[in-house]
Amino acid sequence: MSEYQLSLAHKELADLYYKCNIKGAALQHYEYALSLNKSISVKRKIKELNEHKDDLIYSLPLYIEGEPDYSYEPKEIDFYEPQNKDPIYYEIENTTMKELEFKTNIEDNIYDPEHEAYIEKRLQLLGEPYYSSFYSGRLHRENDGILSNKELDLLTLKSMEESYNYHKDKGK
Repeated sequence: MSEYQLSLAHKELADLYYKCNIKGAALQHYEYALSLNKSISVKRKIKELNEHKDDLIYSLPLYIEGEPDYSYEPKEIDFYEPQNKDPIYYEIENTTMKELEFKTNIEDNIYDPEHEAYIEKRLQLLGEPYYSSFYSGRLHRENDGILSNKELDLLTLKSMEESYNYHKDKGK
């Protein structure tokens, strides 16, 4: 880094200190920037700060007096809890969830050899670590009733393919 670049960096740092009202440290950095570059525009700032040299702050205090107030405990927000407490809302939500669970239970109880062959074909393109990881995750999966196992298989496979492609491209 050249002396010119260093002088600009120290001027920027001094400006930040100045904005944060740590003007003693700002003065030090302005003076250092001027020593590196005689034509840098900091002379007015240095003159202004030197006029109040006795009142300058050089750093923030390390310890803040008093103990922090721990009495305030923010209310936990449940993002899944609807803001609308209307009973009709709950009825619609329960009906929809029951329909989804019913649909996924039906789909999960049907063995689809074409789907299994499709997954097998895509997994073989990815190789062994992905193959075993897919089937291991599939064994321990807990279905929440919203997506069927087929849909979860496809999402898992898609994420594995994206991971494979990312690591393949990163290695180039």
